[in-house]
Formats: sequence, C-alpha cells, structure tokens
Amino acid sequence: MWKLPIALSCLPVATAYLYQYALWARQRRAAKQESRSHNSTSPTRDPVEPRVKPAKQVAPEVSDWYVFRSGKAEGLR
Repeated sequence: MWKLPIALSCLPVATAYLYQYALWARQRRAAKQESRSHNSTSPTRDPVEPRVKPAKQVAPEVSDWYVFRSGKAEGLR
C-alpha cells in the first residue's frame, strides 16, 4: 500500500519533464522548417510541373517514297 503514494508523487514530476521535452521538440521542428524556407534561394516549383527534361526536337528525315494506288504511283518522289 505504500507504493501508491510514491507513484502518485512522481507523476507530476514525470509529466513536467514530458511537457518540457514536447515543447523543445516542437520548437526545434519549427526552427528547422523556418531555416529551410530562408535557405532556399531557388524559386519554388509547382508540384504538378514535370521534373523530366523534354525530349530534343529532331527534324524528321525526308525520304523519297511513293505508293502504288489503283495502278498509279502517288506520294513524294
């Protein structure tokens, strides 16, 4: 029966330490986010914008061709 009063007397002390730790963690997280926003010098990207470089435009090869249609040659020569 003597353990219960000891446990109840330790509860406020433990709660105070846990509160202080949670407060410290929140402040540290906020400071990291703030430093990230100040350190980024590049413009922010739109999250929908693709991050893949577009393919180079290559001029199509022009070749001579023709098709026989109804007995006649049609197309480029």
